[in-house]
Amino acid sequence: MRVKNMRPNVLIVADAHARLNPGETCECSETPQIKAALANDFLVAVDPVDTSKPELETRHEITLMGWSDACDAAAALTDVGEIDHLLTEETRRTVQDALRKRKRELTDAGG
Repeated sequence: MRVKNMRPNVLIVADAHARLNPGETCECSETPQIKAALANDFLVAVDPVDTSKPELETRHEITLMGWSDACDAAAALTDVGEIDHLLTEETRRTVQDALRKRKRELTDAGG
């Protein structure tokens, strides 16, 4: 279970081997002291955090990259529709050229 310290000071839960600063969250087992802290509102149960890496939109990733990295990323794209979308969003000329080049490569290879 994931819990968050709601107290204005450090909370130590010995049987869970947890030391929580104010507002800090941690993953721990449901021990008797954790149950008591939850009942006394020292802790609150929070939703578990999704530890898998969220898939970012390619457009968002490319706009955060420098132009050189963005051109390399454009060369790795495989979806023509995604490239068309990126061409409408991208403002850097060098990245636009790399996207157009990749689109030509994909359309020529596809037929």
